[in-house]
Amino acid sequence: MVIATRPDCIQVLTSSPLIAAQLRGITPAARAAMIEPLLDLATLIDLELRSAAQMQGTIQKARAAGVPVVGSFHDFQATPAEEVLREVAATPA
Repeated sequence: MVIATRPDCIQVLTSSPLIAAQLRGITPAARAAMIEPLLDLATLIDLELRSAAQMQGTIQKARAAGVPVVGSFHDFQATPAEEVLREVAATPA
């Protein structure tokens, strides 16, 4: 399943593998509350790299369930250097 998101809802759209991604305008706690109940259906969790620190509980639960977690970062102008990505990951959302 793929999840499409709005700040106030999650809607399951297809029967392809589940990817739960960044939900803009939602607190990390609210995101976790929406994502965690779906972990038994998930094949992958994609979280914005900037939210990794705040989403550690969800990341740990996903890993314990055998669900890989990807940290994504979007720069449409260039591929950032590794040190830039590490800085982004260390900066709270």
